[in-house]
Amino acid sequence: GLSANETFRKAINAAINSEDAMKAGYVYDDLYIIDSSYMPETRADWYSQNGSEVYNQPDPEKAKQLLEEAGYNGEEITLLSSRDYEYIYNAAVVLQEDLEQIGVNVNLELYD
Repeated sequence: GLSANETFRKAINAAINSEDAMKAGYVYDDLYIIDSSYMPETRADWYSQNGSEVYNQPDPEKAKQLLEEAGYNGEEITLLSSRDYEYIYNAAVVLQEDLEQIGVNVNLELYD
């Protein structure tokens, strides 16, 4: 599928605004941490800066360029979410908007 194309995945990554998605899901800044590492800096044994240069880099123009390089032709991608947990649904809506802004054809499917 589309996600087998590394350049397509880079385009998606460049389109995502993590701050907006987390704010939509959790509302209050003190309820989440945005960091490229899996674990917080206080866990020095697990903390890493690897990949931080491409994390939370919302750049729609770069994303559009990467989509073109990937040969994206408007194929539909599906985001799965649920209304059972509003924070997950709200973040998914923001992700859908981020991707549609760069020209990706997105179908948001909701399940229990």
